Amino acid sequence: MALSAPSSHARDDGRGRLLALAERGFLALSALGGFYFAFAYVSTNPALFETGRAALGLLRTGTLSDPYAIPTGPTAHVPVLTVLKLAALFRLLGENSEGARMVLSLISAALFLAGAWCLFRLGARHRLSPPARLAVLAVLLLTVWQLFHCVVLYRQVDQPAAAALLIGGWLVWAGVREAPGMRGMALLGLLSGIAVLLSPSVFLALGLGAAAVVLAAPWRNRIPLALAYGAVLALFVVPWVLRNQLELGAPVLLRSNFGLELWFGNAPESNGLTWVGSHWLLHPSASEAESLRVREMGELAYIAELRARAVAVILEDPARFVALTLRRAWHLLAFLPRPPWSWSPGVPMPVLEASAALFGLLKVAALATLLVLGRWRFEALAFFVAPLVPFMLTHVYLRYTFLSYFASVMVIGLAAEAVAGHVRARRPAVA
Repeated sequence: MALSAPSSHARDDGRGRLLALAERGFLALSALGGFYFAFAYVSTNPALFETGRAALGLLRTGTLSDPYAIPTGPTAHVPVLTVLKLAALFRLLGENSEGARMVLSLISAALFLAGAWCLFRLGARHRLSPPARLAVLAVLLLTVWQLFHCVVLYRQVDQPAAAALLIGGWLVWAGVREAPGMRGMALLGLLSGIAVLLSPSVFLALGLGAAAVVLAAPWRNRIPLALAYGAVLALFVVPWVLRNQLELGAPVLLRSNFGLELWFGNAPESNGLTWVGSHWLLHPSASEAESLRVREMGELAYIAELRARAVAVILEDPARFVALTLRRAWHLLAFLPRPPWSWSPGVPMPVLEASAALFGLLKVAALATLLVLGRWRFEALAFFVAPLVPFMLTHVYLRYTFLSYFASVMVIGLAAEAVAGHVRARRPAVA
């Protein structure tokens, strides 16, 4: 008796099991790599960023303060949750000690794993086919150097947590969109509240997602859903706003530094990149003279002055502002020229640069594909493009691109699925 050939469904199940095994293998290898990097490169990148300085300020003054080159007083410039994490570790293990840096790297490794796990779960939520899941895994392997950047280069900043929160928020939102309910919206409000204290860019994405869920619901459900989201969000926003009113004299909602960064990125000396020439002399994080002005004027008054300067420069030459913004958008969405600190052990620099360039082209091609074909268009714009918009208007760092790392890999996977679906739809039916 002849044996029938395996059905396509059975073949897909077999490929799915193999891909699930490969995804678990990626997580296991990433855990080992992160553990190794945390211990082997504990002396690498010891400098304190603004968050580290603010953590020391918190330990010494008891308030969120002093993120700049010299002590300047209270601030709303830095991510609160990151500063609290650093301050706790500095108190327990020593200020910027090797032990503190090692634990920070281990936390960043765990956040990388959490982001990758959410990415795989999101692929399942979007019902990606085996070829699209393979595309996601291939891109992760293509950009394996991102693990080192996350664990060692970004351990003292907010991007590792923000990247994991962004892809985790997308995963939660996808579930809420399929089955809107009070509990799901409350969870989305919780993640948005965390984003307020960690990364306003992530809050922008999650806020857009929440608004989309509310607007898509029947009229009778819109107010309850919005209240469930807003009530939980308020638990984070209200204390933060009150603190800023008391400490700074104004109810800052998210961060205080947008006017500063707007000037920093659009001043006459600016060229669309952050680290070129004497550009750093404009920023109080590097300039003691500018820091002294912050201390004398107060942070909000100083930033208001720079915001007025930035607006004047932009209005004087709007074409230049548009050109700089488009250049920054390209760097953030596609390919960022290598800054001097971008490297990864075991990856020759030409290979890293080629990998980054290919990754950038894939991101742009995937975004264009989704916009043209119309599938997952909102997801791409809300969770990949929108979080980067504040940096498109201001200035660019390599670490800013890591914010959207997992989301951009998901966009590539969705584009692969959309193309496959488009091809299947155009294929003539077999009689």
